[in-house]
Amino acid sequence: MIDVDNDVILGFVPCHLQTDVCTAFGISHQDHHTVFAYRNGKKITTQVNLRDEEFYVEWIKMIKNHDPVNRLDSKEEFDQARKGIVKGFPNVRQAVTIGTFNSEESKEFQSFQKVANILNGRYHFLYRIVDSVSPSISTYRPIEKNKRTEYNGRFDVKSLLDHVTHSSVPSILDISNGFTSDIVYRNPNSLLLLIHNNHGKLVEELMVLANQPEFIKSHLLAQLDISNSLPTQTLFSKMKLEANHLPATCLFLKSEIQCFTTVDGITNILNDRIAKKPDHIIEINSKTAHPLKWIQLEHINKIFGHQDITLLPEPVAIKNIQNPHNFDGMDLGSISGCPMMAHLNNHLKDEL
Repeated sequence: MIDVDNDVILGFVPCHLQTDVCTAFGISHQDHHTVFAYRNGKKITTQVNLRDEEFYVEWIKMIKNHDPVNRLDSKEEFDQARKGIVKGFPNVRQAVTIGTFNSEESKEFQSFQKVANILNGRYHFLYRIVDSVSPSISTYRPIEKNKRTEYNGRFDVKSLLDHVTHSSVPSILDISNGFTSDIVYRNPNSLLLLIHNNHGKLVEELMVLANQPEFIKSHLLAQLDISNSLPTQTLFSKMKLEANHLPATCLFLKSEIQCFTTVDGITNILNDRIAKKPDHIIEINSKTAHPLKWIQLEHINKIFGHQDITLLPEPVAIKNIQNPHNFDGMDLGSISGCPMMAHLNNHLKDEL
């Protein structure tokens, strides 16, 4: 049972049995495995695909305690927000995006608000109004060494989506107990995964790489610590790894995974990768499931019990895809306050 406040009501509808109910609320077969959030009878946001309990608790708290975008009315509130302290949340937040604008009527603020509506429940969006200033947006990650990332763009919705979804991600993703972000599959950069058994020295080396701006421009960093992880037998089998191969560094490229036994350090492997052949190479193609999906399946099994699931291939990332959320077919320029309007507008265009 998900632990949420008493004034939050949880329910479900089996659409394969109650098709009339689902049709009445505009829910189609494409919406299966979707969680809808309603307030006063009005749908305010949705969340697709299966996630873990922690994700849903955070998601519910964010849409319950906050509007999609919230105003900071004092310097004290602004200073607190930069430290990850947000009203309504007892713990320091992992990432907070704060915009500074000279007017709520400005086109820059309007774009900021649209993005906040699209990502409602996933990220913290705060803003302040300061007269006679140029608009700016920064994402703060108070628990990271690199605590602030500035937005450099034209304040269009697509570039703002890219900024928020990428600058809010931890410097190093810990996938030991599964992960919920699509960024692992939908990121155009190479994924560098350290698989180890409580090897603090190598984790420190990974943290050094995470703080090199030029390196992280082209790499997403992650770690999997088997000393505190979900079962990894199937994952290791798919990646042709054994426990005596650890620690290992695996580089996920567009069409293959290159794994190196990491004895001399991660940096040495990266420097000598051309000269040194990988210990294992695993092909990534459109016919088999991505190997990391098996750690996600273990995550689902832990939550729901063993599931008889056939894992499907993940589409291979296209070079120009920039944000980890699926907004395919969404007319971002047509959204006006409601994140579902773009889908509706596309349907209307088809009808016309």
